[in-house]
Amino acid sequence: MRSGLLAIVPARGGSKGLPRKNLLDLGGKPLLAHSIAAALATPGIERVVVSTEDEDIARAARQWGAEVPFMRPAELARDESLLGEAVEHALEALAGQGYRPRAYCLLPPSHPFRHLEMMEELAASALEGFATVGTVRRMAPRTYFEPDGARYAPPELEQGPYFRPYGLFAAASLVPASRHFTREISDPAGLVDIDHAEDLLRARRILAANLFDARTGYLGCCW
Repeated sequence: MRSGLLAIVPARGGSKGLPRKNLLDLGGKPLLAHSIAAALATPGIERVVVSTEDEDIARAARQWGAEVPFMRPAELARDESLLGEAVEHALEALAGQGYRPRAYCLLPPSHPFRHLEMMEELAASALEGFATVGTVRRMAPRTYFEPDGARYAPPELEQGPYFRPYGLFAAASLVPASRHFTREISDPAGLVDIDHAEDLLRARRILAANLFDARTGYLGCCW
């Protein structure tokens, strides 16, 4: 018998752009704690599990309310490791402990600004029979270049709008399902993706200026 929605927070110890990124301070708590807090506050999410190979991250995750019921193998936490392999490991480890969720969602710590209204909608959709539930961001139409450097866009690409997956929230059903649900993310806070020092600085400025509300999202017009 499958249960509810599992939140997986993937948080490995290594990071090229920003060393020890997941433990860096943002608003008085480590970066990964923001993803944990968003998951814990969301109705429908019944377990919040951090997948990591790093003991310091595991300790911080437990401190902020997440479970770490297994450690990720080091070979699944390298720069070249695939996230899908870590997810598969997490699901297999939990199944070995007798837990099989109905669906799971991924909440990477690099996206710290998830508000409750969005999380409620997406979590509910993940439990309502959708095969996948995810966030997307709008992209500019693709442009091509002639040999002389002139830009053009083929007519079939001029209609738009264009979107690509965006990792703020990505869920998949573990029971048979066929429909798909996406939500566009456009507010500046939701689009913060912390990979480098300037991204972390931007996130700190948003918090310092009180531009993010944990229930409704981005409050400002510019920053």
